[in-house]
Amino acid sequence: RDFRGRAVFMTGAKGCVVARCDLRNAEVGVFLGDDTHDCQIRGCDITQTQGDGVSILGTSTDHERVSGHVVDNCYIWDFGWGRIHNRCGGVYMHRCARCRLTHNHVHDGPRYALAMDVGNDCEFAYNHCHHVNLVTTDGGIIEAATALDWSLSVEQQRERHRPHNWGNQVHHNRLHDSGGWQTSPAGELVFPAFTWGIYLDLDCSGWQVHDNVCYDTVLGGFMLNGGTDNVVENNVFAEGKQHQIQWNPWRGYVTRDNRCARNIFAYAGRPA
Repeated sequence: RDFRGRAVFMTGAKGCVVARCDLRNAEVGVFLGDDTHDCQIRGCDITQTQGDGVSILGTSTDHERVSGHVVDNCYIWDFGWGRIHNRCGGVYMHRCARCRLTHNHVHDGPRYALAMDVGNDCEFAYNHCHHVNLVTTDGGIIEAATALDWSLSVEQQRERHRPHNWGNQVHHNRLHDSGGWQTSPAGELVFPAFTWGIYLDLDCSGWQVHDNVCYDTVLGGFMLNGGTDNVVENNVFAEGKQHQIQWNPWRGYVTRDNRCARNIFAYAGRPA
């Protein structure tokens, strides 16, 4: 454990492996920082972290500075209780390329299970994630966002999409019980509220979302908040309390050329 409280902390690392470790009572279980490539985190149990179970964090607009990492077959639970904020996950990625999150079991955290803010050619597959967003709202079990740098104009943000924010996949995941706390007009706390299964936030584009099973969500199994050229197909979205799927055009951003096909939607009664 380094002085910053991470159980495993790496920068400038290439081809390192963290396998079959029991990591707990740390700021972060495993931290992969700037100029790290092709590292693997496999078969680890990670719990009782103040922040993320695993952080994969680039520091440059060049996503190639953090690339090729794999988080596979890890059990991550009861995480994030010391740093409750909008960027806390079982695995959280930021400015990276070609990273793969596969076969993980993630549950019981204040925010999302798996998440990424800006990245390209990454994969979220064969994960079982549930009972998250236990403190926060406006989130998903798996969540992503693109428009991170609000100082840029919409045109500048879109120019960087194809080289930096394209080609990501979410497939063959089992996602349920999306959670979410919200305050009612009467001032009462409501749970669950205002969450989705898979949430592609502002202007995510070029994503493939297929062969997932999402159930027992609030606002649906899938949400797109602006964005283009996304494909959502062959999924099962069931028992969303208010909706099963949402497409939300965002003022000032283009929402077009998105495709939704061959999905199953199942729910019982109103108001869904």
